[in-house]
Amino acid sequence: MLTPLPYPLKLVILGNNSVATDAVCCQILDLDPHDIEHIRLTSERGFGPIDLDSIQIGGDVSLEQARERAKDFRVGLVRVEKYFEGTKISAYAGPPPEEEYTDYCWGGCPGALEEAIEVLRLYDQQCDEKLPRLHIVFGAYQGPIDAAPGERVLFIGDCARYDGRIGDQLVQIKSTYEPRSTKDPRHASEEDIIDKSLKVARELLGSKDQTVYRFHGCPVSVAEQILLLAEVGGVNNPYLSKGTALPFARHFLANKAGSLGRRWTGRPYQTSETPKRGRAAPQLSSQNRTRPSEAE
Repeated sequence: MLTPLPYPLKLVILGNNSVATDAVCCQILDLDPHDIEHIRLTSERGFGPIDLDSIQIGGDVSLEQARERAKDFRVGLVRVEKYFEGTKISAYAGPPPEEEYTDYCWGGCPGALEEAIEVLRLYDQQCDEKLPRLHIVFGAYQGPIDAAPGERVLFIGDCARYDGRIGDQLVQIKSTYEPRSTKDPRHASEEDIIDKSLKVARELLGSKDQTVYRFHGCPVSVAEQILLLAEVGGVNNPYLSKGTALPFARHFLANKAGSLGRRWTGRPYQTSETPKRGRAAPQLSSQNRTRPSEAE
């Protein structure tokens, strides 16, 4: 279903099959879903259709009207080096580990940094002016890092790796990346925003006399990178900003109370059972096709 919403949101798009919904979104943005590998491959494996004649579209807005609303859309996939050109942040991105089967980590730490700076700009109009000169490094980068004396260099993520000189200092950063195949999401531990705040504070305070910092995580979350940039740049912290701090504290405490209640009643944070799927469950057949789905 395609439904108009007031500014700043233009449309809400709901569907009962994620592949079909993504395909409709592509059509709205004048993109061919057959050209987007993860959507095409998912469809080929039977998880949903991507051809419009196999998708039922309804709602308050027609597909043509939705396309008109999105006519100024520009693809947002921009490498982090290009994204920060002309700002006080110089970004450097080497390839992620071979296990990721790609030469750039689109959905990880670099993307989280781009999102973090956009959040900070919303809460502080002087964000870019306040930030000091920073150099932020991702992945196995082995090129030059043009940092002047006193400028901070931040290595972000478990897979960050570097062996070279920054100014007159020899810097060796070792990867601590663990393949995803060695991790079980059912055994993941909960880490809230207070934990992340303390984690960032420990890293910064533990090496306050240094200019080279290392932050672990896979990925280092948007929240952590917001906290990091707010701390090193003197930018307004969104979690402590006027109008945000009280609602944030209220929701945080409510969430904690709910977690404690679940533990008190013996309900685990994670369960090992496979959850039941609803209407979005894939309908696989021997021909590897699905029945027509709706994008509502």
